[in-house]
Amino acid sequence: MRRRPNAFTLIELLSAMTAATVLMLTLASSIVIASKVVDAAGENSHDHQVRLLTARLQSDLRYANEFSVTGPAGARLQTLDGQGVSRLIEYQGNTEGVYRNVGGRTQRLAAGIVSAANYVDSTPAVESQSVRTRPRIRDVSSAQSDGSIASALTIDVPAGAQEGDLLLLVCGFKNTFDVYPYSTVWVRSHYTAGTSIGLSVDSRRMESTTPSRLTVGYLPYGDVAAVMIAIEDARVGWPFGWAGADYGEANISNSASMPAVIENTGTISEETLNLNLFAVQGYQFYRGTTQLPGFTEAVIETGSPWTYGACTLAATFRTGPLDETPWPFRVPLGDSTDWVSLGIEVNGANW
Repeated sequence: MRRRPNAFTLIELLSAMTAATVLMLTLASSIVIASKVVDAAGENSHDHQVRLLTARLQSDLRYANEFSVTGPAGARLQTLDGQGVSRLIEYQGNTEGVYRNVGGRTQRLAAGIVSAANYVDSTPAVESQSVRTRPRIRDVSSAQSDGSIASALTIDVPAGAQEGDLLLLVCGFKNTFDVYPYSTVWVRSHYTAGTSIGLSVDSRRMESTTPSRLTVGYLPYGDVAAVMIAIEDARVGWPFGWAGADYGEANISNSASMPAVIENTGTISEETLNLNLFAVQGYQFYRGTTQLPGFTEAVIETGSPWTYGACTLAATFRTGPLDETPWPFRVPLGDSTDWVSLGIEVNGANW
């Protein structure tokens, strides 16, 4: 079948589209980042640079017959000029800008563009590399009572914990007034209780001599779910930061009675580790998840599972404040039951 001289085959169109996509992705970070770091005084000049860069890319891609990626922010195109003569065009982006090289002649299309490698968490690199440390959860471990007459359980220190980490022992409990580590090194930092369930937090600094296991005591027949959290770059001495507690009785027909996120907008910062802990009777989390928007679950553990005294503990976390919403985020529980919650802000080691 004869082909019209001005038509393109499907293969040619797909090749051109693929080359265009790869090149735009290669240099897109530089273009997008540039639009975020320019100040108001240079806005008009910046817009002109972006338009120039975009127009050059579109023109070069339109006539390219070969294309290759040369690095994280570089690309090479082979094009034909109006006389059918082949020419090589190279694009390269770095911290100084985006450059276009044709036949040994280099033109800077956009200046002052920050590399994607120096741009983290939607914050310019200068701010991201602040001297304020950002606490992060390094590892977690968990343990549970078995519903027997036993009055103690043993929990392992998280395998990934390192010297200097903040260790938090979080316990949700039922049918016992309190829980207590069999060690004088651990310090009680938080305690709250509702009608029939309680929540406690003890802390210590991870040392090279810290035992790999800890025994936690409680009343005989007590029901306990325990979680130990290792946090790096955290303030180890109490208080770690602001904290707040809440308790209530969930009514399955009233969503406002469900436990809500605890957060203090007046104290939390972008680097703050925000822990939200929830203890409830029974197995109240749908499909083993809290379904709490904006938070990640570190662990969910049930004490005395498959018994009348079952209680469930959920440890969730996020970094920084939540976006403002007209209503608080809540944990949807599966039944009418008692619950307690605790919100803890963990600040950095050098704050």
